[in-house]
Amino acid sequence: MTPEQIKEFGQERWVAGYLRQLRNLEPPEEGFIGSVSLGSSMDDRLGHNRFGPFHKVADFHDYLRFGGPLETWNYDPVYWEYTKMYFAEFSFYQTFFAAVVGEPGIEKYPKELRAERDIWRVVNPWQYDDFYGKPLIHGGRLQGGGSLCNDEGTWAGGN
Repeated sequence: MTPEQIKEFGQERWVAGYLRQLRNLEPPEEGFIGSVSLGSSMDDRLGHNRFGPFHKVADFHDYLRFGGPLETWNYDPVYWEYTKMYFAEFSFYQTFFAAVVGEPGIEKYPKELRAERDIWRVVNPWQYDDFYGKPLIHGGRLQGGGSLCNDEGTWAGGN
C-alpha cells in the first residue's frame, strides 16, 4: 500500500469506523463477555482452550488473573481489541499499526496496553491451558505470539 492508502486505511471510513461500529453494539446483557452465539470464546491471547461465557466483567477479569485478587481493578474490557492487536504482531504489520496509532478517530488505551504488556512478560498464554485444562489443537498446531511493540504501542521490532 502507498503511504496515502495506509493513512486512509486507518481513517474513519475504514478501521476507525469499524471499531466505532463494534463498540456501539449492545451486548445481550450488561457485562456479558462471550461469543456472538452467546457461548464460549477462543482467543490465542488466552491459550488454546475455549473460555466463558462470562455474565459479569469481574468474572472475566478473575479468569484473566487465574482467580487471584485485584482489589482495585474496576475497568470495563472495552480496551481488549486495541491491546489484542499488539499481541502477535510481525514486521509486516508495521504499516497497519502506524495507521491505527496515527488516526485520531481511533481511541487508544496506552494505560491498558502497558498493563497487558506487563501480563505478557509474566504470563505465557499457554499457562491458561495448563491452569484451566487441556488445550485445543487446530490442524495439529498450537499457535501463539509475542509483541514487538513498546509500552506505548509504537513499533520496536526493527525491519
